Amino acid sequence: MESNQKLIDSLLFKICKQLKSHDKQLNENFIKLKTNFDRFKFIWHLSFIGKELDNLFKTHRYNPKEAEKSSLYRKEGNEQFKIKRFYDAILKYNLSLKYASHQKSENTDENDLALSYANRSAVFYHLNEFHLCLNDIESALKFGYPEKSISKLIERKLNALIKLECFFSALECLKSNKANLSHESFKLFESKLKVDTLSDKNIQDPYEEFYFKNYGNINFELKKPNSKIPNADSSLVINYTQEKGYFLKAGKNIKVGELLVNEPPFASVLLGHKLDTNCFECMLKLNPLKMNITFCSQCSEVVYCSEKCADISWKTNHKFECKYFKLLLNESGLTHMEWLSLRIVLKAGKGYLLSIKPLLEEYEKRYEVIKRDSSSLLILDEEDTQVYKSDSYLAIFNLITNSSVRKLSDLFRRTFVSLFLVKLLEKSDFFQGDNSQDFKENQWFIGGLILRHLQAISCNAHEVSELKLSDAKKNAMASSSAEAIGAGIYAILSLFNHSCDPHVTRNFRGSKCQVRALQNIKKGEEIYDNYGVLYAVNDIKERHEKLKDQYFFDCKCSPCLNNWPLYDKIESDLEKNKILCNDCKSWLVKDCNLCLAELDNMKLHQLNAQTALNSFLNINSDFSQGDKVVVTTVENIFGYFCKYLELLYSHDVKRPFQEFNNYEEAIKQLLNLVNIK
Repeated sequence: MESNQKLIDSLLFKICKQLKSHDKQLNENFIKLKTNFDRFKFIWHLSFIGKELDNLFKTHRYNPKEAEKSSLYRKEGNEQFKIKRFYDAILKYNLSLKYASHQKSENTDENDLALSYANRSAVFYHLNEFHLCLNDIESALKFGYPEKSISKLIERKLNALIKLECFFSALECLKSNKANLSHESFKLFESKLKVDTLSDKNIQDPYEEFYFKNYGNINFELKKPNSKIPNADSSLVINYTQEKGYFLKAGKNIKVGELLVNEPPFASVLLGHKLDTNCFECMLKLNPLKMNITFCSQCSEVVYCSEKCADISWKTNHKFECKYFKLLLNESGLTHMEWLSLRIVLKAGKGYLLSIKPLLEEYEKRYEVIKRDSSSLLILDEEDTQVYKSDSYLAIFNLITNSSVRKLSDLFRRTFVSLFLVKLLEKSDFFQGDNSQDFKENQWFIGGLILRHLQAISCNAHEVSELKLSDAKKNAMASSSAEAIGAGIYAILSLFNHSCDPHVTRNFRGSKCQVRALQNIKKGEEIYDNYGVLYAVNDIKERHEKLKDQYFFDCKCSPCLNNWPLYDKIESDLEKNKILCNDCKSWLVKDCNLCLAELDNMKLHQLNAQTALNSFLNINSDFSQGDKVVVTTVENIFGYFCKYLELLYSHDVKRPFQEFNNYEEAIKQLLNLVNIK
């Protein structure tokens, strides 16, 4: 998904040259159009553009599975297993699964898919990963493991269930597989399971527990979910003004470190260079030793952390992308944000979108032409007019497009991209079953929606990132950094307005976004996020140019209005900053004993925070969430950071002040660390 713009821009350049000689009134006619449906219909009727795109799809070649590769990697995996190199064996079996056909061979009743799952289950058994072993056994049976060898697979399943103390499940398995076991094996397992005090533990889904719900005192689940905004804390309230539109306010006092939002994306897309390292659906970092890694049933391009993700991906989007995946990924030059606009429509589904077609068309006519007001809120689910849902398409459709202030070249290019994506859907049978009239009108409708999202995502989509750990031996965290792995569109996140000094930070667990407070936020205050420019690292001219160019507004936050300096010019001496004394209620002065006591207390917490920061910077890439010592260390560090910032805020320490920047950045990095596995 690299932004190389090969075919898209070369085709667009060719078409623009043709348009100049085609009709001089075309530009003027296009400018006059007010809705995205009309813009798409306009370019759709320029038949020579459609023919150019048809030719493009004719020349594309689909890459199927490669059975020979699959068989070779499986045999290599067997060799690694024999010499007990289990990790290498898993990697080879994974490659075998990647290239394995889901169809049985014409010459044999065996297939590499079932055999590789079965062989990988043996590796997981030897590694004591019994739940992963059981999952692979079920996959092997599902895909036609040969009857002649099934007894050893059933025996492995029974042994894994016994190891997990799932005795009732093992007994049921034994009874239902009597015909598949030798008389001796059946009697042996029967004797093991003939116990009067048999109990049965639930088999824990490994993916549900892959991450801790709590990391010491750092919670990763909302403590009190919001009944009006699921996936947000109860402290958040949605407000509206004509000037700001919809935004979020604090319904109560919020402290540093509190989790405010825990939101999955409505739709997301993984970057191309992460296809081998992250799940194509949920974006979790792949761990071969802790996941039943699997692949697309048709292509050898994408990998998933589980069968569950593979099924979701295929049903919602990949079945329409698979045939033209390489064209989407590399050859077209389509950006990942443009791909995201397609994913939004695929996630919503054609049936649902057509069912609300009149509503969406009426909305476009009304609010793309006149200034929006509070009546433009289409974000509420039609079944519950009081709840703002992250999985509601209407919440995403409602996002502002800024169509009225976009340049002609910008709008025309996005319209052309939307036609390219509709053509892809056409070739992928998305419109299958539509009659001739419906086919045409449905293309216009879907194309108009994609065009709308192509504009909205430039202002509302979010980059998804994960921490890239440094291998430095000293100050490893200082040289580690967040790395982009994809992009997503989030209903709640899109409600936050921008400040160059934000109240919150965003961190990701796969594609799920967590928003946590970086500052104390008072009840009634608007809560601000950041759109990619910070006052301490970007000068005011750079910030304003970027925000105006991409988001079409002039920033009026405190750092901009007061022209706060860059980091190296910010005051760093605690004593020179005004600190409000909680006892005498005056600004600290040296002849006040109460003030001096307050200052001493502040410096004590400053020392604790500095010591914690030094410890944190030296955590290296051997970091493990399973280590209780590390868990305790990290939660203590987090506590020291938050406590010191809370004190700075409670004493109204004058900003800008370097300590705010230092520990806000430290909290961001620590949260990035505990969100990887």
